[in-house]
Parts: sequence; structure tokens; C-alpha cells
Amino acid sequence: MFKYWFSERILFLVVALTVAGLLALRPIPSILSPNDTGRYIAEFTWQCTRPIFDSSQKNIGWATFTTLLRPVCWIGGSREFMFVTVLAVPLAFLFFGNWKRGGLIWSLAALFSMDGFEFATNALRQGMGLFFLIFAIKIILDEKRYLGIAIGIFASLIHTSNIAYLPLLFWFAKLGYRKRKSASETALFVALPFIVVSGIAIGAAWTLSDSIDIYRLYYKDILSNAFILFVSLPILYVYAVRYRITSTSVSKDEIALAVYSSILIIVTLIYFPAIAYRFTFTSGILQIYMAMSANDSNVKQGIYVLVGIMVQLGVYVALANNPMKVLFG
Repeated sequence: MFKYWFSERILFLVVALTVAGLLALRPIPSILSPNDTGRYIAEFTWQCTRPIFDSSQKNIGWATFTTLLRPVCWIGGSREFMFVTVLAVPLAFLFFGNWKRGGLIWSLAALFSMDGFEFATNALRQGMGLFFLIFAIKIILDEKRYLGIAIGIFASLIHTSNIAYLPLLFWFAKLGYRKRKSASETALFVALPFIVVSGIAIGAAWTLSDSIDIYRLYYKDILSNAFILFVSLPILYVYAVRYRITSTSVSKDEIALAVYSSILIIVTLIYFPAIAYRFTFTSGILQIYMAMSANDSNVKQGIYVLVGIMVQLGVYVALANNPMKVLFG
């Protein structure tokens, strides 16, 4: 059993390294391109010439991201930067996934999904934040809830979109796999943190109100509702596969994630539609990870998900004006 488990991980690592190597050789987009990779590389290259803790870097997300990747400055440049960032999500599945029941198939589903390619070719900092968000969930499900919440907060420092998932982490910490001890303890680990997170979000919005118009202008290209629905399909599809092909009932955490993600996307579409896609991609990867982590996950479920995910990616590539640009950013 151990030999099979180990060989699966090695095989996935080889596949992930191959994909990362190919994507690292792709043309580097202009900083004026809608693709964020060019801007990330330009910023990272500049940061490599600065002190590690650069006081001129005011954005804490960028500062945390570039500090984590500082060793890349010592071994190479743009290509090495792209290679390392492509590996963020695959390594999360390699290190933190459940490899006892079809881990290879579930991990391949994440790697070869639209979501996986988004984090590998465009949303590089968000992908790095997702690595730590998955790490946080893993720690919480291992009953180390305080440490897990702390790692979740760190993930939010890397990319602010992860703040939206902090209430979900508190849910996992208290209302998921764990048995409840008392109503007061439930309130302590769910209601109070939710209020605190909401207060911080409202306070930040109020403080940054003067910058909201600038932020909206930056994200002026609003994606169609049809596209948002299309890229959201993996969330419901993975849940549907687990619901139909499972030996026991789907876990409360998987249900909570599917419901929470759907509400989050709908609310964002109403109030800030230009960034709704950020949550669709994160939620899709998280849904795959939660299915992989379930005690009754298996290879058959993973194969159904992998096939469905690749069909979605194939349809997207086939309908794109420039298929190669879709795959290589």
C-alpha cells in the first residue's frame, strides 16, 4: 500500500514538473496585457534589486508574495519565477491531499482544470495564496484549528480574496468533522470570528472608499454572467459526482463549501461583478480538494471528475479565438 501511495505521488510530481516546465517557456505577456503574468514578472524583477524587507513596498500582499519567492532571485529570473508559481496549486495537492483513495486522479483533475490553468498562467499570486489556504484547511481537518486559522489569515495577506473564505475556515474548525461540545463554544469559534471578519471588511471598505472608483476602473472589463456560470460548473459538478457516487452521505464540509461558494459568487456578481471570476476559480479547486480529502473518496469518483473537468477545458479551448493563448497565457 505504501509503495503504491508513494509511486502515485512521484508520478504526479513528474507530471506537474513537466507542465510547469512547458508553461515556464511560454511567451511573457506585456505589462499592458490583460494577463497578469507580465506585471508580476516586472514587479518581481524590480523587487529582486531591493532589500528583502523593502519599506517602499506598500502593498502587503505583493510584499509577502515577493518575499516568499525571494530565493528565486538567487537562482534565476523570469522563467524560474514562472516555473515556481505554476507549481503552487499542484504542490498543495501533493503535500496536503489525501493520497489513500485515488489521490493521483483527484490531483490531476485540479492540475488539468480551467481553474488550474488560471492559477498557472495568470493569477499567480492568488495561486500562491491558495496554496496556504489549502494548507490551512488541511491543518484544521487534522484538528489543529488555531494553527489552521492562523495559516488562513496568512493566506489572506498574500491575496485579499482569501479573506472571503475565512468564515468558511471557522465553519470547518467548529462545525465540520468535529463534535460540538457546547453552544457557547460554537459561538466562540463561528459567530464571533464571523463578526470580527465582517467588521474588518467593512472597516477596510470604508477606509478605502476613496480608492474604490480607481479599483473599479482597473477591473473595468466585466465578464459575462454566462462565462461566470460556465467556470462555476466544477463546484456543482464535483458535488454532484460525490452525491451520486458515494458509499455514505457527502460530508457537511463539502456541502458547506458548495453552498458558501455559490452564495459568495452570486453576491459578488451583484455588487462587484468584475472580480466574481476570482472566487469561481478558487472555489472550484477547493471543491476538488475537499472531495479528495473525504474519507469515502475513491478512484471511480475521481475519474468522473477528471473527465468532466477536461471536457470543460476542451470546450473552453475549442471555442476560444486563440486556443494556444488560453493554454499558455
